[in-house]
Amino acid sequence: MASMAMGVLVLETPLSYYRRHVHNLYAIDPNDERKVRRKCEMIDLTLSLLYPMLTRLGVPSECVSALLDDALLK
Repeated sequence: MASMAMGVLVLETPLSYYRRHVHNLYAIDPNDERKVRRKCEMIDLTLSLLYPMLTRLGVPSECVSALLDDALLK
């Protein structure tokens, strides 16, 4: 996300890890209401944590807003 907001930025510590598997949130049946709800909750949590994290990393707030505000509209 930081590199999307302000160009290439290599972080010493990963912001998160995600392992793709058959039960993950991005390989769900859109008709499974429980999993769709959980996916939305996880996206909301991720977005709420990203703004302060990216700002602490020195990404200008206007760049973070442009990136995350767009993500919130999708």
